[in-house]
Amino acid sequence: MNHSQHGSNRSMAENACPAEAVNQCVKFLVCREGSKIPIKNADIENFITSVIQTPVDKKLVIEKANKVLKSVYGYKLVKLKSKGIQYIVVMNDKLPSTFEVLHSSYTEPNHRKILIGALTHIFMSGGTVKDSDMWNFLDKAKLLDIKDLQGRKILTQTLRKQLYLELNKFGPDEQQRFEFCWGQRAEEEIPKEFILNKMAQAFDKEPNYWREQFKSTQEQENVQ
Repeated sequence: MNHSQHGSNRSMAENACPAEAVNQCVKFLVCREGSKIPIKNADIENFITSVIQTPVDKKLVIEKANKVLKSVYGYKLVKLKSKGIQYIVVMNDKLPSTFEVLHSSYTEPNHRKILIGALTHIFMSGGTVKDSDMWNFLDKAKLLDIKDLQGRKILTQTLRKQLYLELNKFGPDEQQRFEFCWGQRAEEEIPKEFILNKMAQAFDKEPNYWREQFKSTQEQENVQ
């Protein structure tokens, strides 16, 4: 390839994915991260179209924006396991499970305490918890009064929409039951080993005292 062809190809690549498009896409994603609500691929592409008047390779713009998120902001785009293309913005790396304080991307203090309590109860209960059991646990842990129906919306609406929790329905209408489990954002951000280590400290036990949970943390570590 001669210098002329090389320069032409580079120019075409720059036109397909201009730096300004990447920068604007990064700003959009960082702004949307604050809400924790999943971002539709169509919304990202529509935003790119609205700020960049010339035709660009939107897929390439999103890929490059993701690289900037990782290298500059410490975040990354994660594609959701759902119909349609949607993403969440999460921390690029899970912090070591030996950290004393868990640094997830969730910042609202009261909601954060309830979230960690709920995730701990789910994990130590084998992965799922009935909603009635969850309310009893949070009440006993003095995290959420069992009579606080409005407060329950923190779990059933806010944390569910943000994909920290899933709330699944089972059974016919007259026999419906609801169960909580970890959401995809929690799976991406929060080390289960951290949860288990905190339990071990609280009860003065070794983490492997809880065999199933310990096995789960080792499997998670191997995947990473």
